[in-house]
Amino acid sequence: MSNSTRPEVTMYTDGGCSPNPGLGGYAAILVKQGAEKIVTGAEAETSNYRMELMAVVAGLEALSISSNVTIFSDNNNVVRGFNEWLAGWCANGWRNSRKKAVDHADLWQRIQKQSERHSITLVKVKAHVADQDASDAEKMNNRADALVSEARATYLAEQASVTAPSEPEEEAESQYRLYIAGSRHASDKMLDYTRRIVARAIENSWTIVVGDNPQGVDQEVIKELCRLNYSNVIVVGIAKTPRNGGVSAGQYVQYGKSYLERDQAMARCSDRGIFVWNGQSRGTETAYRYMQSLNKTQHLMDFSATFAEGTV
Repeated sequence: MSNSTRPEVTMYTDGGCSPNPGLGGYAAILVKQGAEKIVTGAEAETSNYRMELMAVVAGLEALSISSNVTIFSDNNNVVRGFNEWLAGWCANGWRNSRKKAVDHADLWQRIQKQSERHSITLVKVKAHVADQDASDAEKMNNRADALVSEARATYLAEQASVTAPSEPEEEAESQYRLYIAGSRHASDKMLDYTRRIVARAIENSWTIVVGDNPQGVDQEVIKELCRLNYSNVIVVGIAKTPRNGGVSAGQYVQYGKSYLERDQAMARCSDRGIFVWNGQSRGTETAYRYMQSLNKTQHLMDFSATFAEGTV
């Protein structure tokens, strides 16, 4: 029951994974008297449902004062779990009506503990409503959803930082990340240019970020890295294992449900991008345009005629 002496807090939560299960993120936007506080986080191996719950947990645990809290969530199981089932689970030793252990009971127990501090109301809100048609709560849910994607991208960027035992100056140099991408259908000239890019990156001790495509430029990067025994590399794909075999001593990060999402994440976590283009591949051009929109250093090497921009 609401207590009139407590402050009023409105919370908008969201969580998700890509793929599910896989790399997950969560976000809570807390609003109190017009002021906002944002809580986000990510986990490497988790599920959509767990991240939706974690968003509620993290938001509630961020409150230092007992409050009247109204939480908007787009997950029906979270809302019904709190409003309809939580009391019964608690009374039944965290077993459901089928006598089975409650999924993610550890998080539900943390929510139950917070309900002893706060007066909590959970409200269901529609997900992914276009802003022009959305209510204020639905717009805030869209913001929370965007923060989830940012949390996952931040986690990916942190994983792309390769730490090696070296002098601080050398370590700082090695953290520069070069994103190499290109067309699946690549000419001999394109592949030769790709090998030159790899050689330049190795010469500068850069971390190479590359996709897991088993054809074209991605595959040539992997072949050259393996041939030269260079391990300062992050291969990123949406499958559980790299389709091009990856680099055995390097890292592989599984991220996203689509190659567009994967490519954008690689752009965000890199300092510079070089895109070796056959003049036709829309995926390569789209990735280049996205990195350009981030105001990061990027080069589109157009092999359909002559170089369009820049050199290595």
